Order: sequence, then structure tokens, then C-alpha cells
Amino acid sequence: MFRRRLAWQIYGSFLALLALSLLATEWHASSSLRESHDQWVFDDLQARADLLVSEFAALSLDADNTSRAAVDARCKLLGLARLTRVTVIALDGAVLGDSDSDPQTMENHRDRSEIVEAMSGQPGRAQRPSPTLGKMMYYVAAPVRRDGRIAAVVRVSRAQAAVEGEVLVLRGRIIAGGLVVALVAAAAAWWISLRISRPLVLMRKAAECFARGDLGCKLPASGAEELSALSAAMNDMARQLDERIRAITHQRNEIEAVLASMMEAVIAVDSQERILRMNRAAGALFGVDTRAAEGRILQEAIRSPELQKLVTRALESQTLVEGDVAIEGPPLRFLQAHGSRLSDVEGLALGAVIVLNDVTRLRRLETVRRDFVANVSHELRTPITSIKGFLETLRGGAVEPETAKRFLDIAVKHAERLNAIIEDLLALSRLEQDNAKQEIALDRAKLREAVDSAVLVCQGQAAAKGIVVEVDCPPDVELCINRPLIEQALVNLIDNAIKFSEPAKTVRVEVSVAQAFVPADEKQHGRQEGLPHQEVVLAVRDQGWGIPEDHLARVFERFYRVDKARSRKAGGTGLGLAIVKHIAQAHGGRVSVESTVGKGSVFRIHLPAS
Repeated sequence: MFRRRLAWQIYGSFLALLALSLLATEWHASSSLRESHDQWVFDDLQARADLLVSEFAALSLDADNTSRAAVDARCKLLGLARLTRVTVIALDGAVLGDSDSDPQTMENHRDRSEIVEAMSGQPGRAQRPSPTLGKMMYYVAAPVRRDGRIAAVVRVSRAQAAVEGEVLVLRGRIIAGGLVVALVAAAAAWWISLRISRPLVLMRKAAECFARGDLGCKLPASGAEELSALSAAMNDMARQLDERIRAITHQRNEIEAVLASMMEAVIAVDSQERILRMNRAAGALFGVDTRAAEGRILQEAIRSPELQKLVTRALESQTLVEGDVAIEGPPLRFLQAHGSRLSDVEGLALGAVIVLNDVTRLRRLETVRRDFVANVSHELRTPITSIKGFLETLRGGAVEPETAKRFLDIAVKHAERLNAIIEDLLALSRLEQDNAKQEIALDRAKLREAVDSAVLVCQGQAAAKGIVVEVDCPPDVELCINRPLIEQALVNLIDNAIKFSEPAKTVRVEVSVAQAFVPADEKQHGRQEGLPHQEVVLAVRDQGWGIPEDHLARVFERFYRVDKARSRKAGGTGLGLAIVKHIAQAHGGRVSVESTVGKGSVFRIHLPAS
């Protein structure tokens, strides 16, 4: 729809009002001029008629030809001198003389209205077409008295066309003056329109600035009182809006900062289960873009039936709802969810807020704890049961000396195994406590010395099986290490390699320096994930039975055994690799393993070079 500017609307109204005013003024002026001019013409003709009455009163006004000729000649003379038509009419209506026509050809004028009035003794006036001349005429008739009686009627007339010219000239002057006034008034109206509309234009521009968020625009408090008050009100409104927007922005930034810093995943949905807000933790947890997810249905963004059921419960419940949500992997993750309904002042549901805690690690630790308790119980129960059984048999006294000695040897062996388990558990406990308190002393030492010492400890066991232990370690590699702990870790790895290798095989100890990246789950000693760093790798390579791939992720857990029967037969406690892992972590490093069934395994300790 076409809309005009306010200035044009005001200006158009001014022009329309001005045009109507000028037209009304011109019509009234023209009418008044016409009436005034008609009155002036009649008065002028009346004065002329009064002057002619005295002249024709001295003439013979009889109806004979001589009198007619004298009167007619006098009429033509007077008409020519006074530029006025002069007519003399006898009492019977016959025309005695006329300045413009032949009286003989003229009609009887007895029934003319002005003649009728004049014969009654009063001056007569009329404005009508002339039958003789065929023109609109002004007529004034006056009685000619002689001896107190009316002897004839003198009539003077004037053509209306001649008068119209004078009226048109006057009207032209009036119109010209009106046009000049109209132009001046139009210019003044345009100036007034601009002055009236200018504050409104400034207000419109200020409102556009406010709409763009620029609340610093100020309106001048000028002009009419109403406009000045409106400008002041808009300035005050802008100030209040700016303060409120700043407060809301500050609160929003605080909320955003809180949500962004939360480790818990937070999801807010409306009553239609459309996502209103999702923090970064939720996006990372479900692998979705938080910005792209906002506004979408929860079922579209996150495919989790358990989460959808919990959201539905939260929207329908008046109290806090809780539940567990499992996310299919890999890896499989477990979430603990809390949902709360959002309601308005009338209690209607506006949406819900769901807070999710990733308890996968806790579940895994709980599983490890249960396995650890079960494994410890099993590992301790076996030697204790054996020792108890043999001692009860010996206490009965029904055992021969040789059998008793064999029983005692077995009991001592189980006691030694039980002592080894307890010693390893104590060693693990000390490592965890020292690592937590950062009380492990590190000294700069040559790594070759620690490797040779560990190999020497295991040399007797290797010789018993005909296994050769080879060492490949540069002599100048130095590290800040706790040498006894590193030797213990190497002894555990070399001992396992010897135990789980066939006789006459080779165990190789290798030390190398490599460029590596910090894994995502092992950010230690200030090193950031993904950044390259130098590390020293201690590798123990055997030619044993190998480890199936599905066991590799758990071989460093306490009491975890790939082949329990074979491990116990080899004499292991099930804690050696767990101790190796904690020793590596105490040095800011990590452990890894590679294995091929039937070909052997490679266990590595990765230590930071600096």
C-alpha cells in the first residue's frame, strides 16, 4: 500500500484548504462585485435618466410626425454624447424616439416592466434581453411630467456586455492577487509542514536506531510542548531499555559462563520437546552441534529412547525426576539424569531442564572394584584353604613323616605365595599414596644402569629355562627417575616375559627416544593433548604365547589374568603389570602393549624425556 510522507499529507491538506478558501473568496468577491457593479450601473442610469427628464420635458411629446422626428433626433444626439441608449415612450406605449434604432420599427413598449413602473409615477428598473438589439440590457425608466401630469417616459439603457468587460477585468485582478497570495501561502504551508514533520522524522530515525540496538541515540527536546514531551519520553525509554538490556545481557553471559563451565550436560526443552538450550558438555556428550540442535525436536537431535522418556516424565511431573540413561557406543556410556519441570505463574508447563552426569567411569571403577574384591578373595582363599587343610591333616597325627614333610613344603609354598600377594598389594598401595602426595623422589640417572640391574636380577630365572635376555640401550640416555621403582617395573616385565615364554627363546630389552603425542586420556605434567613431545620408551619383547586382542585393554588391571590356570602355574600374583602401570604414572608416563597370539608380546613403558 502506497503511503505518503507526513509533510506531504500536511502540505496537501494545507493546499486543499487554501484552494477551497480562495475559490470561496473568489466566488464571494465575484458575486459581491457583480451585485455592486449592477447597483452602480442602475444608479448611473438613474442619474442619467433624471438629467434627460428635464431636457425632454421642454420638447413637444405629441404623436405627430414632427414631434416624433424632433424627439428621435434628440435621442440619437444624447445617446451618442452619453454613450448610452436613450428611448422615449409615449403614454400609449409607442416609441417616440430611440438612439440606436428606428422608432417606426420598434414594438409597443407599454407592457415593459420598467415602463409600467415609470407610468405609475415611480422610476422603473429592469435587466433583461432586448428584443430589438438581441442583447442583455440594463434598463432604467423615469416619468416625464408636464403640468403635474406624466406626459411620457424616458428610458436609458446600457448593454450588459460592456459592463461584463469591466467586471472581468476586476475579476482578473482579484484572481491574480489570489494566485500571488496562494503562492506565498503555499510556500509558507510547505515550511510549516516541514517544521511540523521534522521532529516526527527525527523520532522515526531514533526508533530505527533503537530497533537496531543503538540505544545511544538522543532526541532534541525542542518544538511544541507535546513533541518535546514525547522526545523526552522516548529518550527515557531508550535509557531504561539500555539498562535492562545490559542487565539481561549480563545475566545471560553469567548463565552462559555457568553452563559452559559445567562438567554436567544440561539440556532445556519447551513443552513441545523442542531444544531451547544445550551447553557444550551436552553437545560433546551426544556428538551434536549445540547451535544446530537448538529449535529441533529432541528425538531428531538425540536418538535416545530412555532420555525421551525421562523428558516426558519431567514435563508431566510436579517434582524432580531421576533416572539412568545408557548411550550405545562404542564406547557404551552410562548417564545419571535429573529432570525438573519449568512452569509459569499459573502452573502451566513451559518446558523442562535435564541435567546429565556421565557416570561411565564410576560404573567402570565400580566394576573394577567388584572384580578386584572377587579376585583378591579368590587369590587369598586358595593358599589359605590349602594351608588350613594341610595343617588340619598334620594336626590329626595320621601322616607319615615323608608325607608330612611334603605337606609342609606345600604349605610353605602357599604361604610364600600369600606373602608375595600381600607384598605386591602393599607396594601398589604405597605407589598410589606417594603418587597422590607427589612424594616420589626423582634423581637424574643413566637408564642403562637400571636396565642392567634389572636384567641381572632375572638372569638366574632366565638361565634355568635357557632363555637369553638381550639388551639394546644407548649408554648415554639420562632421565629424572626413581631408579628402584624403574628397576622394579623392568624386573616385573622381564620376569613375566621369562615366565610366559617357551624354553630356549629370547627376551629383548630395548630403550629408544621417540617423538610422540599425548593421548586424549593421559594429559600429564602440563602437556596438552595433541602436542608432540620427546619420550623415552622402555620395551620388553618376548616370544611367548601372546595375548588375545580382546584382553589387551585389561591386562594392566589388578589380578586380571588372561589364562588363570597357566598364570597361577607360572607363579604370578596377578599384580605385576598393575605395579608397572602405577610406576609409569608416578613418573608422568604411561604403559602400552602389543601382542600377537603365538608370536609374542611387547610391553612398553613411555617416560617423558624432560
